[in-house]
Amino acid sequence: MLKKLILIGILCSSICFENIHAQISPSFTQFFINPYRINASYAGIEGRPVIYLAHRQQWIGIEGAPVTTTLSFHTPLSLGLNIGADFYNDSRGILNTNSFLITAGYTIAFSQKDFLRFGLSGGLGFRNIDLSQVDNRSDPALLNVVENNLYINGNFGVSFQTGYLIMGVSLPNLFEPNLNNTSTFENGTLAPLNEVIANASYRFYFGLDDYAFEPHVLYRFNDVFPDQFEIAGIFHLKNVVWIGASFRQDYNRSVAEDEKFKNQDYGVYAHGGIKIKNRMLFGYSYGLGIQSIPGIGKSTHEFNLSLQFGRERRSRRKTQNVYLSFIDAERIYWEIEPRVEKVKVEKPEEEEVVEPTEEIVIAPVVVPIDETESAHDNPRLALKRELDANIVSDIRTETLEAGDHPLELVRGNYIIVNEFEEQNIAEAYVERINNEGERAGYGFVSRRNAWMVYVYKSDSKIGLRRQVAKKRNNPVFSEAWILTIE
Repeated sequence: MLKKLILIGILCSSICFENIHAQISPSFTQFFINPYRINASYAGIEGRPVIYLAHRQQWIGIEGAPVTTTLSFHTPLSLGLNIGADFYNDSRGILNTNSFLITAGYTIAFSQKDFLRFGLSGGLGFRNIDLSQVDNRSDPALLNVVENNLYINGNFGVSFQTGYLIMGVSLPNLFEPNLNNTSTFENGTLAPLNEVIANASYRFYFGLDDYAFEPHVLYRFNDVFPDQFEIAGIFHLKNVVWIGASFRQDYNRSVAEDEKFKNQDYGVYAHGGIKIKNRMLFGYSYGLGIQSIPGIGKSTHEFNLSLQFGRERRSRRKTQNVYLSFIDAERIYWEIEPRVEKVKVEKPEEEEVVEPTEEIVIAPVVVPIDETESAHDNPRLALKRELDANIVSDIRTETLEAGDHPLELVRGNYIIVNEFEEQNIAEAYVERINNEGERAGYGFVSRRNAWMVYVYKSDSKIGLRRQVAKKRNNPVFSEAWILTIE
């Protein structure tokens, strides 16, 4: 009984019943790491080239249980174009499937935070049925079935992003797969609505943006099997560690012969992983089975490895940030338009010393705040506590590529307090700041053709906004902002 149930559940009745052609596409519980696998329009959403390797082993210890491995790559190009490629191997009992797809995508930017994406994939699949494991080769459903079959494959997706809200709809199987095939090559019958996947997610930031929470919802529509939903909640902890849990409704219950199997959902998963320098991610998922059902109570394991490389590609349009990355989950401030403030200077006459037209005034050294005082008696203390308690929403942020100037700012994250057209003025400004007890430096930024003065530098973005809030306690630095040089 158990062996028969497993075969029915794994093969989804595709071989045992002659007229069933539709299939459920292989899925991963950590779909939120690489959403490109469920929707082709997400190609390039990381903002730079990225590779994903994932492996899922379902129901450990059961012979013939599903095992799926996938290798994906995608990246944005210029002018809103995106490309991707995906290879997967899926083994379910006597059925083994390999598929390779190439994706072309396009992003339409309506504003700095509103985007419409499209993606279309096409490729080939190879299916192998190991008939040597079938006891009854004379079954009428298997009389003309070939063991090896090549078929056309494809999918399509569309998604919309507004800020940190993303919604998408995809057609994972544009062609109807005929699993009890009778020819070695199959042109495929166009049937895009056999299966439809809808998904949505949002990212909430809190704790001065050092932490984030992502709820995800995914729903599968299928014309043969019951609809299936999946929900997940993920916490990002300082963009170094992430943990979460998810629940998946199980569609295989519909083909069970025993009534008790039909009323079970066995899709509870725990997730966790680490990130290294916002470029590499390792993820693990553990799935719980139903202990009351023999065999199906076995656990499910899933592993994910992701690697970003290269620099984030920027749009040539005015949109500053069009990407939403799971690997690099640092908050993006779409609301702040990049601006350059420059101090005008008089043209030098012969050898006269150049001075700015407006005198640069440096305030005296700020007296440290006594935290034991009452905020009512000390307005500065009240302001500081307000900044510490809330996310500073008006911080200007900008990311630029490093240039080749001899005094170019090196790669890193800077708190900028002023910028100038002339080096000697920037140098004089830094000297005055240092004389007043603050530590400052300056360097050239080719992308802005300006000399930037900074009072803080870090290799990590973690806690950077908290440092800006502290610097802004000094009225001279009230408009301090963040510059990232890549």
